Amino acid sequence: MAASGPTPAPINPDSLLSKVLTQLGLILVPTGVIALFCQVLDVSAQVTGIISLGVILVVGVCIYRKFINYYVPSAILTALLIGLAMVFFLNYQHILLKKTGLIKYYAQSNDFLSEIDTHISQSQQEIWFYGVDFNISATQRRDLLLNKLENGIKVRYLIFNPKSTHIADLAKDFDQPENALRSELEKGLNNLLDLRKHWTERAASSAHPGELDIRLFETPPHFRLYVFDPNRPRGSTYFIPYASVVSSTVLPGYLLENVDTGVYKAYFNSIRKSWTTATTLDEYLKSHPEIVIP
Repeated sequence: MAASGPTPAPINPDSLLSKVLTQLGLILVPTGVIALFCQVLDVSAQVTGIISLGVILVVGVCIYRKFINYYVPSAILTALLIGLAMVFFLNYQHILLKKTGLIKYYAQSNDFLSEIDTHISQSQQEIWFYGVDFNISATQRRDLLLNKLENGIKVRYLIFNPKSTHIADLAKDFDQPENALRSELEKGLNNLLDLRKHWTERAASSAHPGELDIRLFETPPHFRLYVFDPNRPRGSTYFIPYASVVSSTVLPGYLLENVDTGVYKAYFNSIRKSWTTATTLDEYLKSHPEIVIP
C-alpha cells in the first residue's frame, strides 16, 4: 500500500482572524484619515463617501497587487483607472454644466421645502430670504432660525410690501385673487413680527447673538431666492424664476452652489442692491401705525 502524503497543517482560527483584522486595518485606517480631512475641509457627505470608496479600492489594489497581476496585466494601471474615475466624478458637474454651480433641479419649487431644514442647519454665517412672503420659514422653522440666531448667524428677510399699490398686478402674475394675495402678505408680515418678538426676548440671554433684519420692497419680484452662506463656496442658493400668470409653487426650482463662477452670484448681487433701497421694518411700522405689533 502506497504511503500517503503529509497531512496539511490545520488552519489556526486565531491566526486567520489576526490576518483578516490586519488587512482590514491597512485598508480602513488611511480611509478613515482621508474621511476626517474631508470633514475638516467641509466636503459634502456624498463626495466624502466617493473619496473614501476610492481610497479603499486603491489601497486594496496595492495590498493585493500580486494577486491582481495574476489576472490583470498591471495592478498599477488598475489603480490609475480608479484614480481617474474619482477625478471625473469630483469634476463632472463642472465639466457638464460649465461651472454654473447647478446641484439639483426640482420639478415643482415647493419640493425643496422638505430639505430646507438641512440647509438652515448647515449655515455658518448668514441666511437671506428674498420673495413675496415667507410664511412657512417664519412659523414652521421658527425654532430652528432662533437657534441659528443664538449661534451668531445673520438672518435677512426681504419681502414684498403688503400695502403696495402693485398688488393687483402681482396677483395677476401669480394667477391668484387679489384679496387672497393681500391676506397672504399681511399674514407673512405678522409671522415675521412674531419671529422678531421671540428673537428680541432670546437675544439678551445669548452669548453670541446674531442679527435678524427685515426689510420691504415695492417692485414686483421676478424670482424667489433662498441664500445660505453667500460668502462660502460650500454654501447654497435655491432659485425660483417666476413666470407670468402661473403660481410659483408649480414652477421648477434650482439648487445652486455658491461658487464665484456660478449663476447664483448675479441674482444675489441683485437682491443686495434691492436691500440698500428697501424700507426697514421699523420705518415701515412708523408709517403704518395701524399695524398691530405682537
